[in-house]
Amino acid sequence: MEHDKSWYEQILKKIDGIHKIKYFLFEDAEDYINFLTQQKRSFDIYVIDGRLRGECAKTVLKHINQYGGKIVIFDNSDWYPNAIRYLRQNLGWIQVDFHGFGPIADFTTTTTIFFDKSIILKYQTNLFSMFNIKQIAEDDLS
Repeated sequence: MEHDKSWYEQILKKIDGIHKIKYFLFEDAEDYINFLTQQKRSFDIYVIDGRLRGECAKTVLKHINQYGGKIVIFDNSDWYPNAIRYLRQNLGWIQVDFHGFGPIADFTTTTTIFFDKSIILKYQTNLFSMFNIKQIAEDDLS
């Protein structure tokens, strides 16, 4: 979901035709914060990246407690230490912090991902970066 109409329209054009993505515009703060309360089902992944992130974290936690979920991604989490502490203490999930430069920023920041402890992560294929040269080093283990 998004609160900025022009950004919403830009992203909407890019995701047009991808049927598994649902994208919503809420310019009103209360509608933005409370959108999840209208969703009577679980989501595998919750992404907190926009305005009012502390309040959104509270709404996400309530929704997970009622309907379930597996992953919470919180962008720029270093800007919201109280919200991260709140999620860590109340979710009781595994917290992984990623620090460094982002794709559009000239400063470092942190993205935090919380994983439900019941989640089982398995590689489905070999690890390769997107848009990179696909190669395997000669001195890799055989």
